[in-house]
Amino acid sequence: MSREDNSIDCRGLSGVLTVIRLKQAFTDRAARHNALDVVVDPDCNCSWVTQALADDAEDIRFLTCADQSIPAHIIAATSSETQQLNV
Repeated sequence: MSREDNSIDCRGLSGVLTVIRLKQAFTDRAARHNALDVVVDPDCNCSWVTQALADDAEDIRFLTCADQSIPAHIIAATSSETQQLNV
């Protein structure tokens, strides 16, 4: 029995590359309707990314973490229900 990892680490990516990466993820998980946790840099313009994703943005939750050594799935697992987590 394995747990599906619904987190994507986009730290270090520009806004445009983040959008492209998320579009790839949505294509890969088209049949699934689980929320997607997206770990981004603290200076990421999440509003711009949300606008660029349009309707797909409903299924994502942005999390921020400045510590690059913490894996994305750990950040997602320890986050609260808020939009952002600052570690």
